[in-house]
Amino acid sequence: MSPDLSVILPRVLIVSRRSLRKNKFVDFVGEYHLDLLVGYGAVPVIVPRVSGVHMLLDSFEPIHGVLLCEGEDVDPSLYDAETSNLSLEELEEIRRIHASDTAIDREKDSIELRLAKLCLERNIPYLGFAEDLKF
Repeated sequence: MSPDLSVILPRVLIVSRRSLRKNKFVDFVGEYHLDLLVGYGAVPVIVPRVSGVHMLLDSFEPIHGVLLCEGEDVDPSLYDAETSNLSLEELEEIRRIHASDTAIDREKDSIELRLAKLCLERNIPYLGFAEDLKF
């Protein structure tokens, strides 16, 4: 009898990103990130970028890791001067630079911030990276 791989392999959550195609929203995760997770022996679990899913994250258990990537820039209104180690001037410069030339996705931000908080609370490993920094 073969072992139950869902118990053996780590499950890593990754939030989908949204695109408009043929006048309909399509949620997806890029092949590169899925291949990366599978190549390291993890089971990618795609969290759909839909309204309210951040309230259902417990249903994705067990969560062994989270990969935060892809998507738009984080909404600058979420930057907190007290916790970012940036001066007020630096925060304003970031907001100014990103005000008109980038898109934001508040729903994806909400889901990913909830996941990051969950990781910190439960000591779950997570990795977040940006592919295109404009600072």
